[in-house]
Amino acid sequence: MTDSSQLVLRHFEKVFLGLACAGLVLAWVSASPDSALQVASLDHDVNVIRNYMGSRRPTQPVSSGDPVGDLEVRLSAVPQAESFPSWLPYRRPAVWPTERQTKKRHGKHGVPSLSAARVGHSIRLTWVEPKVSDFLIPSYVLERQLDSRPWEELGTYGAGQTTHLDEGLLPRLAYRYRLTSKVEIDPLDEQRSAARRERLFLASAERTRVTAPTPPLSIPSDVFLTPHTVWVADPLARQQARAYIMVWIRTETGFRKKGFPVDEGSLIGAEIEVGLRTVDFRSHAKLVSVSERVEHLPQGRTRTIGVIKVRWPDGKVEELTTATKVPK
Repeated sequence: MTDSSQLVLRHFEKVFLGLACAGLVLAWVSASPDSALQVASLDHDVNVIRNYMGSRRPTQPVSSGDPVGDLEVRLSAVPQAESFPSWLPYRRPAVWPTERQTKKRHGKHGVPSLSAARVGHSIRLTWVEPKVSDFLIPSYVLERQLDSRPWEELGTYGAGQTTHLDEGLLPRLAYRYRLTSKVEIDPLDEQRSAARRERLFLASAERTRVTAPTPPLSIPSDVFLTPHTVWVADPLARQQARAYIMVWIRTETGFRKKGFPVDEGSLIGAEIEVGLRTVDFRSHAKLVSVSERVEHLPQGRTRTIGVIKVRWPDGKVEELTTATKVPK
């Protein structure tokens, strides 16, 4: 036998065994799966899911009549994170919710302007309202100052009120006025803005605006006093201080005057009869003090003038001299 024939006979069993194994593998791959095994596997999975869901199903509690208590019991029975099985994937939302930012609206409050004008024996006040935001409610406080006394409130006014007539004023006093503008946020607008996610804001420093005081105004007096002669007190001569004072009364055609001797501490003026009429020359002022003063004139000359102090009904003390000019 040749060498090739001997080689085939020697490895014949190995070649036959390899071909047989390859045929078995090909037959197993091409064979259809057993349907019974598939059904059994599916039934097993269904039973696993049914048992799992049944074990996690919460029981319905019996109502106790307390809604809050029943809600707490139901919430406590809800399983936490372990309610989701490991094989159930978590479904992530496609769009994350975003919270809309609150918009801030800043209020604006301008400065008002105030003017004063004398009308006869009264003073009329007029002001221009400042520009404010539409969600602000304005109000105004009008104040008055007499000479250097403290400020006093005349009244409070709302939007649209821009005038005031100050009546019953006394002469010889300096009247000044100022206006305070105050604003507050309208509660209704604040609620509407909150629903639209808007916040209304007004700084504390901008809630109040105050005008500068008006220039001083005074009411023309209808009564003037001018001392004509004075007598200072002389204890040795037992002479009381007194003065002869002219009272000037304003009328429609001019001034009427009348002189009265007045003791220190007494009222100045009186009612007198003129024909069939009674003329009121009462000044309602009181003589406070009487004195003399020496004035130095050019070229070394001097002169002595009489000085009186009177107190008017409004409490103001006025100093008058014999050199006081006659009113025009």
